[in-house]
Amino acid sequence: MQISVSKPRGNITCDTAVKKANLRTRLSSATERVRMREMDSTRFTFPDNVPLVQWEDGSIRVQDTRLLLAMIVTAFQQGDTPDEINDSFPSASVTQIKAVIDWYLNNRSEADAYLEEEEAEGERLRREIQSQPEYQAKTEILKRKREEFLQRRREQLIKT
Repeated sequence: MQISVSKPRGNITCDTAVKKANLRTRLSSATERVRMREMDSTRFTFPDNVPLVQWEDGSIRVQDTRLLLAMIVTAFQQGDTPDEINDSFPSASVTQIKAVIDWYLNNRSEADAYLEEEEAEGERLRREIQSQPEYQAKTEILKRKREEFLQRRREQLIKT
């Protein structure tokens, strides 16, 4: 038996409501992990001439943007100039990018330690997500559908 709950935007089934409740629980759990991470994160204070801010979640971003320090540093390490970085990330001005790179070069050990911590946290989260049975099942479905699509495409190409 399926129960419908009337909502202003239409009807949702009980199954959908349960899925949404489960999602809220997972998000709540993820929020708790972020809060726990915040307590462990190194807090930075930047000089006024450096357009970097540290958000509550511990991430360091260019002021008034969502652009992460790691994105600028990675592009710089790959040989991009401030102008090229600006082409890729126009939400930050060339002046801001130059100031961030200058700060990075003058605070390399602290910045690299922070970036390594961020990378390790990202890797830990990736492993946690990929180890979940639901994720693994969906990945297998996607792989199967991709292979079926490629097979159909090969057959179409052979016919032509």
